Amino acid sequence: CEYVINAAELQTYQVARLAGLEVPVFPVLHRYVVTEKIDALELQHQVPCFRFPHLGAYGRAANGTLLLGGFTSDPTLV
Repeated sequence: CEYVINAAELQTYQVARLAGLEVPVFPVLHRYVVTEKIDALELQHQVPCFRFPHLGAYGRAANGTLLLGGFTSDPTLV
């Protein structure tokens, strides 16, 4: 296999080590906002995650609220 996709999120480093690899993982400063409860989002499993790479923004439903965040190509290390 030429390529492997590691989608383990916070456990990426540990999963890579199981394959004998070392993946550099580091924490970055991250800010997001959460809206007040929105009745239309009660069925959050029907609301997909969304991402706007050109704007550096993303969002998703979370417990009847909308979580909105951003990302940058120049993150601040924690």
